Amino acid sequence: MGHTVNSTDLNICMHSFANPPNALQWLPLFNKDLIIEHLNSGISTGMEEILDYFIQQTDVAQSDYIGISTGTNMSFFEIHLALLLGQRIKDQTGKSIIFGGANLDFLWQFRDVFQELWEAIFKNSQYIFIGPGERSFAKLIEGYPYRELPGAVYFDNGVIVRNFEDAPTLIGPDFQGLNLSPYNLCFRDGVENTEKT
Repeated sequence: MGHTVNSTDLNICMHSFANPPNALQWLPLFNKDLIIEHLNSGISTGMEEILDYFIQQTDVAQSDYIGISTGTNMSFFEIHLALLLGQRIKDQTGKSIIFGGANLDFLWQFRDVFQELWEAIFKNSQYIFIGPGERSFAKLIEGYPYRELPGAVYFDNGVIVRNFEDAPTLIGPDFQGLNLSPYNLCFRDGVENTEKT
């Protein structure tokens, strides 16, 4: 069974909010207590305009399932933004959100420290995968039981449980057909002798 997948990199939309005074709109992402309170009670974060802008850049309205990456840089900025975006999409569309991303592994490693955040996440999202999630995501939308899928994370009697990760399906990049000219600044033509005498 095949699936049509659309991917939107919202990083390219961030330039509009990168410089002052717009950059100040990102400050709520560094307030853990505000994020947790928002996830638990819906209190405003002041970021609704940015979140709506990001949602307008996607095709969530036409999507049956919505997956959001929490990022890869052990960054609360990325984690909190993903959680707020997922909650906003869920509130507007009623659709389930499926979270993944390497930052969830970071939260898992320190799950006792982040217990309150995990509880807030699970209050609003029932689907979270750690590790390679391509096959698990596909099986989930095909109707397989979530708690049996590789990488699934869930609460069981008040304890956070994590299934073993799936084997990677993406093992190496394929640059065939990709225009690499924008990346040529990373390389020098020839190597100069910089040895001091």
